[in-house]
Amino acid sequence: MNEERFKVGDKVTYKSKKDCTFNSGKKGLYYYNGEEQDGYVGTIKRYVNYIKEKDCWVIDVTVDGGEYAMLECEFLEYDMAKTNDMFPIY
Repeated sequence: MNEERFKVGDKVTYKSKKDCTFNSGKKGLYYYNGEEQDGYVGTIKRYVNYIKEKDCWVIDVTVDGGEYAMLECEFLEYDMAKTNDMFPIY
């Protein structure tokens, strides 16, 4: 069992669907399906369970005011500095 990569409350960035292959090996889908969220920043609300076959944790994470179950491996660490470079605050 892998250790949790993040902590509850951490901000994470959704990977693009094209970079995910966790749904029966099909490329271009999130494990639980859903719409493209590439680059969206969400907050981890809780760790739910570990899926041994996927070697990955299921987490509940925010998106558009709701919470969704996703695989932890469908996320990248949120990089505030990189985001500020892309979207500078004036």
